Amino acid sequence: MNAAPIAIRAAFSYCVQQVRRYDYHHYLSLLHLPPAMRRAAFAFRAFNIEISRAMDLTSEPRVGLMRLLWWQEAVDKVFAKKLVEQPVARALSSVISEHKISKQWLKRSIEARINDANREDNSIPKCTSDLEKYAEDTQSTILYMTLQAGGIQSTAADHAASHIGKASGLLLLLKSLPYHFGRTGKIPYIPADVAEKYGLLTTINGRSEIVIEFGEQISEAVFDVASVAGAHLQKARGLASTVPQEAFPVLLPAVSAQVLLDSLQRSHFNVFDSSLARGVLGISPLRYQLKLKWYAWRRHDGIRAIERRTDRRKCTADRAGLGNPRTPLLPPPRPRSSEISKPNFCTTTNIACIVPYADDAISASSKLLEINPEIYTAWNYRKRAFEQRLQESTDQELIKSLVEAELRVVEAALRRNPKSYGAWYHRKWVLNRGVVEVDFDREFRLIDQLLKADPRNFHGWNYRRFVAKLKVVPEVEELKFTMDMIDTNFSNYSAWHNRSALLSCMLSTKVLGFDERAKILAEEYELVRQALFTDPSDQSGWFYHLWLLDQTVSPDEVLLVSTWPPHGSDWVLSIAENPACYKLSQLSSLSNYFLQSGKLPIVLYFNQSVKGVKSSSISVNSTFLKNEDLVWTPVPPTKSEEALCWVTYLHFQNIQQCDSKTKAYSIEVDLDHSQNIISSSGLHHCHPLNLRFHLTLSSASVRHSGGELVDDLFIWNCDGGDSAEESNIIMPFDQLNISGHPVPEFCRWKLETINKEKNLFTEISEENCKFVKLTLARLLVARDAMLSSTTPVTERLIHLRDALELFEDLIKLDPKHARYYEDQRSLVLMNQIQFPLIRVLNVIPNSSGCLLGLETLQLLTCLNLGHNKFNSFTAFGPLKFLGSLRVLDISFNEIGSHSADTTRYLFSSPLSHSLELDKKFTLDFCNAKIKASEHWEAIILFKDLNLKQLDIKGNIVADENFRDLLVKLLPTIRWLDGERL
Repeated sequence: MNAAPIAIRAAFSYCVQQVRRYDYHHYLSLLHLPPAMRRAAFAFRAFNIEISRAMDLTSEPRVGLMRLLWWQEAVDKVFAKKLVEQPVARALSSVISEHKISKQWLKRSIEARINDANREDNSIPKCTSDLEKYAEDTQSTILYMTLQAGGIQSTAADHAASHIGKASGLLLLLKSLPYHFGRTGKIPYIPADVAEKYGLLTTINGRSEIVIEFGEQISEAVFDVASVAGAHLQKARGLASTVPQEAFPVLLPAVSAQVLLDSLQRSHFNVFDSSLARGVLGISPLRYQLKLKWYAWRRHDGIRAIERRTDRRKCTADRAGLGNPRTPLLPPPRPRSSEISKPNFCTTTNIACIVPYADDAISASSKLLEINPEIYTAWNYRKRAFEQRLQESTDQELIKSLVEAELRVVEAALRRNPKSYGAWYHRKWVLNRGVVEVDFDREFRLIDQLLKADPRNFHGWNYRRFVAKLKVVPEVEELKFTMDMIDTNFSNYSAWHNRSALLSCMLSTKVLGFDERAKILAEEYELVRQALFTDPSDQSGWFYHLWLLDQTVSPDEVLLVSTWPPHGSDWVLSIAENPACYKLSQLSSLSNYFLQSGKLPIVLYFNQSVKGVKSSSISVNSTFLKNEDLVWTPVPPTKSEEALCWVTYLHFQNIQQCDSKTKAYSIEVDLDHSQNIISSSGLHHCHPLNLRFHLTLSSASVRHSGGELVDDLFIWNCDGGDSAEESNIIMPFDQLNISGHPVPEFCRWKLETINKEKNLFTEISEENCKFVKLTLARLLVARDAMLSSTTPVTERLIHLRDALELFEDLIKLDPKHARYYEDQRSLVLMNQIQFPLIRVLNVIPNSSGCLLGLETLQLLTCLNLGHNKFNSFTAFGPLKFLGSLRVLDISFNEIGSHSADTTRYLFSSPLSHSLELDKKFTLDFCNAKIKASEHWEAIILFKDLNLKQLDIKGNIVADENFRDLLVKLLPTIRWLDGERL
């Protein structure tokens, strides 16, 4: 049997299920369509569900945008007759191949969702017409496409579909207000002009927001928007006589719009009324289906079927506006203040009335939870019933019986499933109420029984921490309990984890007897060694050892570990007659650096991420620029403004050409007020420093000095070297030697402990134990990180190679976790080069798939990333911050091997495939017939680089068209794939 028809049937079945689950009222409407149109209509409605739920499926807006952008690309592929492995996309592809469907309707629908998602959380539509436009783009377009699928070509039907879609969209937006308010605390779909009319609009921090302190005003605003929807339904009725007979089933959603409008009127336009959430659009499912069947049967009267049963005033003023005020379609009801009050807008439950809780219903919920403890609705029902009964009762004995009943229900549920999240959370919720005295003996007995049955049940350990905190049990006693459990079974991971949580708290607060950190950690090392030697293949002790290692190597103070230019260095700056490029030479070495646009970077590198690096905390005394004019920026830029590396620039643009005599300057960097520099853990930089380097300005021509390094072809040698004079060996810049500050005793203990552990694990005979190899690799890396200022370079390189060999062994020994080991290996390599001195870097082939931290190399000129595993241009994002980069080799990677790189949407990128390019670029691309939208991730990367040499061969993306794009995008390029341009 052919697999294609089976896959298509499965795709349409999926669409039907999605519509039935998330759009039930339209599901019932679609059942009345002829079979030829029904398949297409279900595909269109399922597509609408996919894009409408994209932002609701995640709390991270960027991930929601990724889904929408994926669908934007999927639609393009469907119309290009390319296969998209997604059920709804498959169904759409089948429908489009059978019927002549306009692509613009699908694109308009997605673009409307994207524009709505891009709105800021606090922004609201300016006027009702904005909402109408959104409703037409999201709802009317579905009706347009359904009409096209049925081969119905009628202007009247299209106009009716437009009005019905607008009415349906506006009413559904009103119905969704409680959901959005409960999720974000905002009212997003009341227009600003309507909100201002009823005094709901307020300005907070320069932004307009809607306040809902007064229920009656909200109802009036909802009424205004609903009246606009009613006016559209009236206009649809006026077109009924001109609509073709075969179009009436397509326009049945007018019935659901009228039903929702009627339900809003019954609730006095209080969208928070719980009756709107009952049944189908506020009425019983049976009644709704009978309405649909009746109106579908009266086909000849299609849209007229939604006429009101009672006389109501019609809208007499034309909405185009001739100076006459609009008469509301429905008379505004005037409910009593008690019917619409502030409690109806509860931000946590959105329930408009108190539901009575009967004894038989509560009893049924307990039986239900005993059978299946994972029904969260039942737990929430019991919580609300418990709260109501507490409010109604003042008898202490009755309250005790209520608490006892809840605890018994939890215990019955735990007997069914000891790992039920809902049961454990409900028990903690009841005890946290504090309405009765807690029987701690009973709680600890329950925990003991649970841990006896399953000593590793993390729910039980979590609950024990909760009860111990509630009883204020000394942490020392809990630590003894963990020791007893570990003595019983070394493999009890949960006990080890609980011990680490307790010790972390005790060491940070310096509990009596735990103020000597070195002593406590040494005892813990001795304890975990017994577990490791008892069973080296058990992972519990290894995880605890990893925690101990982290406690050992974590810095306990903020230190400046590296700077560029180095302290005490002497430099000569050669200035050209036309200063497009400056050459910076160090007198004590042969190192040359080329600075573009006359900017000299000053780089500070700390041992942990810090913030507060600014001109007030760091003073730079320079002739070229006032200290207060300097701006320190984190590398890379972060929203938290915390980073390991910080950089500022001294500008030379105002320096005139030097005369025959050289001019020498001294530049000082003072950290006298560095206590304002704070780490993410709250530590302050407490080591005032004075750094100084000398700069001599020379009038020697840059061109006569040899020009830039990359005027000629730069060749990387096969042995890992290059044609430049400097070596390619990865060599970290030595840490700054801070004299005058003795090494603390605790730091010496750290070094001794790391050495002791390294020697110990080197001698372990379990050669094929992955935990031994992984721990030994971590110890080698940690040791070199702590001793980088005193250990000889050759010894560090030996340790680096040993660590990399261990990761290679782990990749072969444990292929299931090979990607993890590869990432760890890449991080080790990146950590070795995260210092600003490196100018030429050749990354080892097949060793890296990420460039985390590379942006700190502000003087990097030549970079070889060839023969690695990069699969997208966005992986090279850190390169955008390297202003000195001139030579780049990214050949023989995997760029272009994946049809869709969804990770790119996590980065700064145009959300609609539109780029802000210079007119020259746009014209060049048009003349060369280059589609910028197909290569926008590459354009984002290369448009900010000033490369003179680029190698990109060996990647799927590297065809002739792409080479033409690079030539036009990089005006400075001289060499492309080894060929002179």
